[in-house]
Amino acid sequence: MSTPSDPVHPELVLHVGRRATLALRAAFLVAIAVFGVVALAIAIGRPSGDGQGGAGNVVLPAAAIVFALLGLAFTLGQWWDDATHLRLVDGRLEVRHGGRRLRGRAVRYSLDHPVLLIAEGPRDSIRMFIEQDQRRVDLGKADQLGADQLRDLGSWLRSQGVRYEQRSDR
Repeated sequence: MSTPSDPVHPELVLHVGRRATLALRAAFLVAIAVFGVVALAIAIGRPSGDGQGGAGNVVLPAAAIVFALLGLAFTLGQWWDDATHLRLVDGRLEVRHGGRRLRGRAVRYSLDHPVLLIAEGPRDSIRMFIEQDQRRVDLGKADQLGADQLRDLGSWLRSQGVRYEQRSDR
């Protein structure tokens, strides 16, 4: 759900709503990493002459740890990217991804020209973008944004004096 719903508020925050799925994925990856660490510790603690295993006893748990940590970094990056903040700053529309304290680099759009709200992609995974003069920001999947947030976005843009056009490239 977008916050706030008041159209005269100077900032609009869109939430794609993927955090529950991402939390489950993060928990699964942490479990893989923990099991990998335990298996690696057991493999390293075994004497080399006991006739068991070989290089796979060490390499496979190490690979699982690396895979899990890389996957966790990617998942946390998506978690952070879940909210999109829109606000007017110095007569320009500023759009950035991020959380409350940590926010990414802002993309600024001029109010002299209309911005485009674009729906793209195949029917089962339509993505929404905001674009102007080759600067584009991915707002997320249209079905995850939902009709209420898209309606809030349109009314907020109008209330702030931002001209926009909607386009569908599907």
